[in-house]
Amino acid sequence: MITTADILKARILIVDDQVAHSSLLEQILTGAGYVSITTTNNPREVCDLYRKNHYGLILLDLQMPGMDGFQVMEELKKIETGSYLPVLVLTAQPDHKLRALKAGARDFLSKPFDLAEVLMRVHNILEVRLLHQKAEWRAERAEHNEQAISASELSYRRLFEAAQDGILILDVVTGRITDVNPFLCKLLGFSHADMIGKTVGELSPFSDIESNQIMLERLQGDGYVRYEDLPLKTRDGRHIAVEFVSNVYLADTKDVIQCNVRDITERKKAEQRLNLLSACIANLNDSVVVTEAKPLDEPGPRIVFVNEAFERATGYTSAEMIGRSPRFLQGEKTDSTVLNEIRQSLVEGKAIRREVVNYKKNGTAYWMDIDIVPIFDKKGKHTHFAAIERDITEEKAIEDQLLWKTAFFEAQVNSALDGIIIVDSHGQKVLQNQQMLDLWDPPAEIAHEVDHRRRLEWIAGKVKNSQQFS
Repeated sequence: MITTADILKARILIVDDQVAHSSLLEQILTGAGYVSITTTNNPREVCDLYRKNHYGLILLDLQMPGMDGFQVMEELKKIETGSYLPVLVLTAQPDHKLRALKAGARDFLSKPFDLAEVLMRVHNILEVRLLHQKAEWRAERAEHNEQAISASELSYRRLFEAAQDGILILDVVTGRITDVNPFLCKLLGFSHADMIGKTVGELSPFSDIESNQIMLERLQGDGYVRYEDLPLKTRDGRHIAVEFVSNVYLADTKDVIQCNVRDITERKKAEQRLNLLSACIANLNDSVVVTEAKPLDEPGPRIVFVNEAFERATGYTSAEMIGRSPRFLQGEKTDSTVLNEIRQSLVEGKAIRREVVNYKKNGTAYWMDIDIVPIFDKKGKHTHFAAIERDITEEKAIEDQLLWKTAFFEAQVNSALDGIIIVDSHGQKVLQNQQMLDLWDPPAEIAHEVDHRRRLEWIAGKVKNSQQFS
């Protein structure tokens, strides 16, 4: 709707070489409430002024020196390429009126001016002009909206065609397939024509889905249906697992059903491998600990996983360990030198294996053989450390006993009055006492050889019955 206020705010340009005429028109219009009026006595300025201000109306004198009103209109047509030229001509020549209208003017005013006629014709032309502009704006907006819709539809179609998930479009009333994308056709082994017009349940791969009517009722009630792990058999006999999600949405003015079908076969296999790995780790007799890679400074990298063997070995539950640094298991008998070696390897992101003393929840010290390896993500970034730990407390105790017994036996051999030498089955010396060297006094070059054969040959040559050494 065009209001009087809209008309009075319209921009008006008065063009007349006679200052008296242009001033009179300006006074008339200003007195009637028009607020945006420009005047010029130079017709050559009109086109530049129009480009800058896009006037709603030009009051144009036809007879002007240098450039008349007809010439001005011809130049304006080059700017106003549409069919509407907002010109009201001013003339005292009756024969100019028809010529001006043919040239594109909207109306004319006769000189001398009549006040009522001026106001009426100006009002009418401006009202028509504003209505014309509004119609143009609506047409442009409609065209823009249509282009936007077309672009949106084209974009959706491209996404639909290129999607790496299967997509079905169903009629919301019948549940029958109205469209299917290429990915799903390839996945299932059906052509586009094979699927159009059928319900989902009529296609053999989806035969395990509940009936079409039940699915439609659920969609109409909830607007959403999801099958988390749906087993499908493709046309060529392959078995795949899919995630099937259906939604109701508004397309233009009509509800439609979109079903997204995602092949999760590889994901299921990965989950199975992960579950198998988790089960293996959980049932290992060795402890497994996984920590973050940083910080290596205090308080140290935090534990993110421990297996059941670790819980049995330390007495701590998983809940008590997660989020803490494994350093709290260390104590007074933990060798700081070994810890420094481990830390240096962690800093360098290298694997390391060492034996170290830790402490259980009840305060008992225990020995463990710990093998630490760095873990990297797909981009090669160091993210975690994994440690496999074996309780070697009993082995260390046996080792200590063996060392004590060996030391005791060596002391017995070395304190014996007889010369003693012990060799293995290959003739390699295992142990000999000083009395043996003092008794036989072998040459220095063979006295301490590991291979005892030369020494035996030398001794055999010193005795009466060398057959005893053969």
